[in-house]
Amino acid sequence: MPGVLLVGWKLPAVRALRMFGVEVTCVLRHAEKRALPVMDGVTLIPVADPADVEGVLAALSWSRPFVAVVSAQEWGQVTAAVLGGVLGTRAMSLDVAMAMRDKFVQKSRIRSAGLDVARCRVLPFVADIVGEVGQIGGFPVVVKPLNGLGARDTLRLSSAAEAVEWAVSAEGGPWLVEEFVAGSELHLDGVVQSGHVTTLTVSRYLENLMEVHGGALVGSVCLSPMADGNLYEQGGLLAERALAALGHRDGVFHLEAFEQPDGRLVFSECAGRVSGGRVDDVTRLATGVDLHLSWAAAALAEEIAAPRGRADAARAKQERVFGCANLTAPAGVIAQMPRSEDVLARPGVIQCSLRHGVGDRLGRRTQSFDRVGEVVVAGADWAEVDRNLRQCALWFASSVRSH
Repeated sequence: MPGVLLVGWKLPAVRALRMFGVEVTCVLRHAEKRALPVMDGVTLIPVADPADVEGVLAALSWSRPFVAVVSAQEWGQVTAAVLGGVLGTRAMSLDVAMAMRDKFVQKSRIRSAGLDVARCRVLPFVADIVGEVGQIGGFPVVVKPLNGLGARDTLRLSSAAEAVEWAVSAEGGPWLVEEFVAGSELHLDGVVQSGHVTTLTVSRYLENLMEVHGGALVGSVCLSPMADGNLYEQGGLLAERALAALGHRDGVFHLEAFEQPDGRLVFSECAGRVSGGRVDDVTRLATGVDLHLSWAAAALAEEIAAPRGRADAARAKQERVFGCANLTAPAGVIAQMPRSEDVLARPGVIQCSLRHGVGDRLGRRTQSFDRVGEVVVAGADWAEVDRNLRQCALWFASSVRSH
């Protein structure tokens, strides 16, 4: 049976790969391996850092050949590309992996393709931030790591004084500094095959992701292509042109953009992976397409039934609209919290997954994927789903007691 090397653990990705009849060898962190059960056809190889090429190669010195090297994690895609080249096997090209991961490379290619995108500069030394801001039009600006994800360490700076204060405490780097783009934040998710977007959902975040540092609710509602046909038209064009510019012709994508008052979409970021949270479930409910299976098929160059087009897929289930949101709780040790059945009893909730329970210690939220659990909500229209997601998340957070 052919084998695939998977960089970084992700259970839906493992299950999708196994559906194509391949054995999976996964390099993952030691702590992750200790928490996982034995699975048929899956070999786990613990390493100190699965993103470290040298460490992974050393751990693989005894292993079998692979037909492909893949990663379903954004941080693992460059590593997988390099390993694929070293091992001489199928993998995403390093050029595409870098374009999907490095924010400066990505935005430069998007700008060269003639798409609207924020002006930006690489900031090798944080002390130079005020001068670099002048090169992109002045304050306000956004600073973020070049290879960041989940809005971690992504901040808005409104003045030179704020920038100087940030530079004193900023660590790591290099950083990206970009002009601030106003507007409602959207995410576009789907499948690209031979350069053509074959599945597309357009969703509106409940609140822009960067606001998570101020306690904002992380979640979104998948919009209807009949009620929001213009957004789907604009989103489809943006996705195809952006993916072409980045060289990502086959696979899945998670693209973020800002909607402007005049209807334009300004590109923000794009990843060649399935979105986090329960966006995968929302996409499946709205379109019938399994993004994890589509990812695995592209990674293995396997043929699967062509996903239905975005309009037909959405119309097939237009009796309902779907959305999802993270459930959060105050930092500290959880002393009391609602059960799954309590959450499922809330209006519109059709799925609930809780990752923590009484006795677990929670830290302060620093990124968009810090959460206690997730919910999926269904409703007759966007307004109903938006309302029920917000009410459920607020009810849950207020019901948790921590000390």
